[in-house]
Amino acid sequence: MAPPRHPCHRRPGLPHPPAARPKSPHAGLTLYQVLDVLQDLLRCWTGTCTTCGRPLTTRRIRPRT
Repeated sequence: MAPPRHPCHRRPGLPHPPAARPKSPHAGLTLYQVLDVLQDLLRCWTGTCTTCGRPLTTRRIRPRT
């Protein structure tokens, strides 16, 4: 086993555990991805297109990137 890094430390240092993964699937999105998610949410709440007033389809208009 390798000696400790500092003479005062009696044990070798241990690496820190990795950070836990975020619980939300939307963590780490860019501003434009957040706006896209919010627009989808508003469309779902109203049930109609906010621009032309037509009923929404159940599929996504464009894929998320």
